[in-house]
Amino acid sequence: FYNRKRLTMDIVDATENGETASSITSGNLFLSYSDMTALFIDQKQTDSALFYLNKCEEFAKKYPNNIDDERVMLYRRNVVNYLFATKQYNSAEKQQEVLLQDYSRVYEVENAQSIAEMSTVIDLQAKDKSINNLNATVALSQEILQSNRLWLAVSALATLLAAVSVALI
Repeated sequence: FYNRKRLTMDIVDATENGETASSITSGNLFLSYSDMTALFIDQKQTDSALFYLNKCEEFAKKYPNNIDDERVMLYRRNVVNYLFATKQYNSAEKQQEVLLQDYSRVYEVENAQSIAEMSTVIDLQAKDKSINNLNATVALSQEILQSNRLWLAVSALATLLAAVSVALI
């Protein structure tokens, strides 16, 4: 029910706003078609599933830049499930291999990005620690300098007092 409602809203948006519709630019219409495909595959209604698979393909051909990798993989998974449901095992196996390659490619890129982000975070933490150590060193140096100024002032006053005492004596 909710998938049909969402699909209806996306189609109305696409009809009213054309190519600038948010359901098209965000790829939500493609996702709605894909979700309907999965729903019909689960219900063993392969004709309806094929209809929505074709809708997905039309969308992908018309708006290839509006579909992210996750949605493409969802579509491919639906294709594999459809091929299995229609007992096209050889085609399903080939599509499964393509899907596995997509998973590997996408997750390798994500892992590389995650590693780079973690490396950056570790570098920032090391720099923060270094800055904190430098701030502590500066604070300690300022305390020592303050102490030295105090001793210099005390020594100068003692010397002046001694000189005045000698002069008076």
